[in-house]
Amino acid sequence: MRILYINQTSIHGGAEEILLHVMTGIIGKGHNPFLIVPSTGWLTDKCTTAGIPYKLVPTIPTHTTRNAAEQSRNVFLNNLSLSGITKQLRADVIHVNSPRLAYHAGLAAIMTRRPLIVHVHDIVDSPYLSCLKSIYLSIVSSATIPVSDAVKDVVCSEHSQPDTTRIYNGVDLSIYHNINCKDVRPSYGINEEDLLIGSISAMTPWKGQDTLIQAFPEVLKEFPHAKLLIGGGARNHPEERKHENTLKQMCRQLIPEDKVVFTGWTEKAVEIIKSVDIFVHTPTRPDPFPTVIIHAMSLGKAIIASKTGGIPEMTCESEGAVLVEPGNATALSRAMLELSRDAKRRNAIAESALSLSFRFNKQRMVDEVIGVYNRLGHQTG
Repeated sequence: MRILYINQTSIHGGAEEILLHVMTGIIGKGHNPFLIVPSTGWLTDKCTTAGIPYKLVPTIPTHTTRNAAEQSRNVFLNNLSLSGITKQLRADVIHVNSPRLAYHAGLAAIMTRRPLIVHVHDIVDSPYLSCLKSIYLSIVSSATIPVSDAVKDVVCSEHSQPDTTRIYNGVDLSIYHNINCKDVRPSYGINEEDLLIGSISAMTPWKGQDTLIQAFPEVLKEFPHAKLLIGGGARNHPEERKHENTLKQMCRQLIPEDKVVFTGWTEKAVEIIKSVDIFVHTPTRPDPFPTVIIHAMSLGKAIIASKTGGIPEMTCESEGAVLVEPGNATALSRAMLELSRDAKRRNAIAESALSLSFRFNKQRMVDEVIGVYNRLGHQTG
């Protein structure tokens, strides 16, 4: 089976990691992936390494496109272009990695009589919250894959979608076996004996780094050897740079300079997570199924996270993490102090997280996605 994948960016992100795992996974099952993206970057580099062919279509809207005017630009041109590519490749299925791409591939799927699968990684600003957009998506798509039950609830909130199958994200668990993180702490001036509390995510306001910064001074009062590591950085986007600068200004006001580290943009997220004592991910808006939580769980880390989006599903509520209300710096301070004071509690949370992480493996995810392909293939064959 030939699968045409379409993504909005080649920049490294959680949805891009999952897409790469799907594409490499189906190769081992005898299927052939082909990727369409607007520009080159991390994802196309990984495709080259894996032997996955790709084509650039610069008119595809990027992940930073949000307003309706920009989103609708080149819709007909892209549908015609993707229709031609689908015919040329003799693709059996079109798989878009965002519902917004269905505007640019939906008519192509109809014109070529190919099923369109919409993979949904988002809750915030989801088009499924609009009745008209939801109806349109139900018309052009043949199947919908939300990555969590929280996402599925949003997908089906305004209008039912065809063949909606929740498939949890999965990663290659073998990558965690031989991770070398011995150089991470020294490279950022952090001592081995320091209590390291860390977070890593996109520089987006709703990811909640500001809540963490506001909460950390209370930890310092009791644990003066503690340090805060904020991973991630702006990726050549003005809004991300503005938010990063705002966070640094906040730190200058609240935290001594030698107690906080900003890593900037990094490809060593897993190594950084492994080096921390407590991992914190506290988005203020629903986070669908954050890949960083999978990393932290699979590395056996004590986790503090917001009780929102798909996170409680991942951690089985409070079994695999300490969950706090989004945006509540006081509650976050209490949680960090609790785990900082109690190593046994910290270890228990970490062990539970590790045991739960095996649900999120690449092979299970790939098999479930292929199951959707096969159902659609039988319906259209």
